[in-house]
Amino acid sequence: GLLHLVQLQVTVVGQIEFALVRVDHPLPDGPGQRHQGGRVRQARCDFGGQVLKVDGAAQECTSREFALLKLLIQSRGRVLSRDQILNKVWGFDYDGTPRTIDNFINKLRQKMEKDIAAPVWIQTVRGTGYVIRRDG
Repeated sequence: GLLHLVQLQVTVVGQIEFALVRVDHPLPDGPGQRHQGGRVRQARCDFGGQVLKVDGAAQECTSREFALLKLLIQSRGRVLSRDQILNKVWGFDYDGTPRTIDNFINKLRQKMEKDIAAPVWIQTVRGTGYVIRRDG
């Protein structure tokens, strides 16, 4: 079976680190055994310094992209509607459309996903919005 595991750790200096592990078959039962064929992605976000590293490689992000990513991580496990995201990241008086959110999500996925057609980090909840799930 397919297993997704998301881990979130907030450090004392305000960095938020999260890792996604994708394994294409069950993990081994006993110590010392290893699984093969799995895929591991790691991301480290320092929101104060606006640094995003995916698998060790720095990714350039705008202030809005960081604000969007931070909101999704802080709301992990809760589905956020496009309107909620728009109001919290852009503000109530922003004159844009919810489609703006879709464009920014796509930009983040291009930086974070191995396959943007099958995203595993930021999930779309059809007809509602987006979520980073607590577990896979």
